[in-house]
Amino acid sequence: MEHEEREESDEDVEGSDYEESGSGSEEEEKQEEERESLESQIAQYEMTIKKAFKAKNMADEANASNELGMVYYKVGRYKEAVNCQERQLTLATSLKDPRMERRALCNLGCAAKWAKDYDRALECLQKGLEMAKDESDKKAEGKFLNNIASAYESMADFENAMKYYEMRLQLARSTRDKAAETKCCASIGNVLHVSGDIRESIKYFERVVVCIKLKKAAEIKEAEKSQDGGSEKGLEGRSSSRGSQFSS
Repeated sequence: MEHEEREESDEDVEGSDYEESGSGSEEEEKQEEERESLESQIAQYEMTIKKAFKAKNMADEANASNELGMVYYKVGRYKEAVNCQERQLTLATSLKDPRMERRALCNLGCAAKWAKDYDRALECLQKGLEMAKDESDKKAEGKFLNNIASAYESMADFENAMKYYEMRLQLARSTRDKAAETKCCASIGNVLHVSGDIRESIKYFERVVVCIKLKKAAEIKEAEKSQDGGSEKGLEGRSSSRGSQFSS
């Protein structure tokens, strides 16, 4: 359950008042469609939960509770999202399903953070982090470190936020996860900027630029490699075709 940030354009939209009004109407219609879709999903998952509860199918109830919690999270109903994830955690514990329990701890921690219940958020995320470490799951460990840092950042506890972002950065570098390294450098840069250390924040933002350039260069190289491979395959095909004709 990750927070999605949207980039807004700084450019002014040129056009008549009529065109701007029409664009706004289209956006409103789109938002209304999304809202109706989410409301439909809520009703669907609530029905699934009732059926699973009646059938005493705890696994299905847990999964549906998770999905319902995710939808509540998307529409900003964080307390209801917390309730759903709490239910999933209870069921996962009863089922003795570590993977489901870890997922519930992650999602519950994120929902609790947005509901501003930071104590509960950190409690869940710390427990999930320990589980990830015990299972040697580096990807999950990275997610928990990032979410813990984000929770501290929301609390304006920048010292602890930096501590966990640095741990996340170290893990990303050790696993050569450039995408995670880029995001983490950006997060650290933001924390340093907000806390007033502008000069140090610039260093991390510069690292973000370097990571993005390296990623683009790797993508271009991979694309060229694919094109060269396709060309060679085409030549081999034509050569093989001529050979067959000669043999016949």
